[in-house]
Amino acid sequence: MRHTLRTKLNNIEKNVGREGLLTLRSRMAYIQRSTENLFPTTIYTADGKTFDAEVEHPVTKRPFKPEITSILDVATRRCVGFSIALKENVISVTEALRNSCCYYSIPAIFYTDRGPGYKNKTFDGDVNGLMGRLSITKMHALPYNSQAKGIIERFNGTVWNPLARKLPTYLGAEMDKEAAKAVHKKTRCDIKELYQRAMTPTRDGIPKSEEF
Repeated sequence: MRHTLRTKLNNIEKNVGREGLLTLRSRMAYIQRSTENLFPTTIYTADGKTFDAEVEHPVTKRPFKPEITSILDVATRRCVGFSIALKENVISVTEALRNSCCYYSIPAIFYTDRGPGYKNKTFDGDVNGLMGRLSITKMHALPYNSQAKGIIERFNGTVWNPLARKLPTYLGAEMDKEAAKAVHKKTRCDIKELYQRAMTPTRDGIPKSEEF
């Protein structure tokens, strides 16, 4: 019995029942798509990413991590549009798509995931849907299938992550937990101190507002 399990079963069959479907899928072979004969601006792919460093909120002035929506041309790997918002929604995706269409071209296919920012009535409406008005065919990747969006995932890892590491408020997953906690505590103390100094009355009885 042990000899059969060791020699007759492949790597996937040995782990059926031990691992979930997603882990088993990562062990399976996959077909790599070729873009050799693809013309520029034919297919755009988009994805959202939470920035790994904290910045100042435009309204509350509190630190937060913005959401960046990037759109890449599949043929050239060029970033044709992006938007920065408080969170990923249809407005941020539409803004990124507008930038890519205005400065480059309207694509034939828009390849995205199944998030609410991409699958909604604004894009898919029968009468006034944005995809129908621009004659764009929207296609969605399968759930939990990051290999299908390898181009945009690689872009997020090689462009936005190095940019976040340059900021002193970087709080990425690879950062040491104690260092991340110290940075988080330091930013909150700085905000509290700045607020107290700004609200301290001057000689004329007017609060200091130049530091806001």
